[in-house]
Amino acid sequence: MTTSTSTSPSPSTARTTPSRGRAALLLSAGIGVAIVANGIVAAVAVAAGADPAFGPFFPAVFAMFTVVGILIGLAGWLVVRRFVPRPATVLAVLVPVVVLLSMLPDLSLFDPASMPGAGPTAAVALMLMHVVGAAVAVPVFRIIAPVSNRR
Repeated sequence: MTTSTSTSPSPSTARTTPSRGRAALLLSAGIGVAIVANGIVAAVAVAAGADPAFGPFFPAVFAMFTVVGILIGLAGWLVVRRFVPRPATVLAVLVPVVVLLSMLPDLSLFDPASMPGAGPTAAVALMLMHVVGAAVAVPVFRIIAPVSNRR
């Protein structure tokens, strides 16, 4: 007599996070969306009077900073998720604080003498780019590395 056992996961044991391949695809898509959105921010800033020669508005520059910023954000998210007892609560506070802190260097760009092409429009656009990166990254992080306060 032979018996068979089901190998399909039950709803209670089903995977709650995507596979590594799917996570990489979602992260890549999120990065792509953030780069495009930051390109729109740069274009709007230039249309609003910012200097088109302002270095951070060059696609290679903002794309690189977008990729690096999102990857650093993911690393921080994963550290909090792994080691903090109430990661959802901590991230709800930490993410906005980190985004605000990331804008501090941009404050100097309100002074046109601080860098070629700098000025209020450029500074505000760069600050908005930080928000765009976080606004795109956080929902992706929630899918690829969900957090809760339950252990």
